[in-house]
Amino acid sequence: MKIFGSVRSIFKHADAADKWLMALGLLGAVGDGISTPFVLFLSSRLMNNIGDAPSLDKDQFTHVINKVTYLLLS
Repeated sequence: MKIFGSVRSIFKHADAADKWLMALGLLGAVGDGISTPFVLFLSSRLMNNIGDAPSLDKDQFTHVINKVTYLLLS
């Protein structure tokens, strides 16, 4: 398997600091990849709550919008 041999060669020449930096880079890449779908999911929930506004009373609507907005901003 030539593919696994080339991946092993990356770690063969890396010291401990390089391995830590690669692990942090992997975590950063995963976090960056998850952030866009998460924001789109929260935005869709916000738009659905705005669409449900006529069926909710004012206090309940404000509570739901504030909850989703807090998630978007945090």
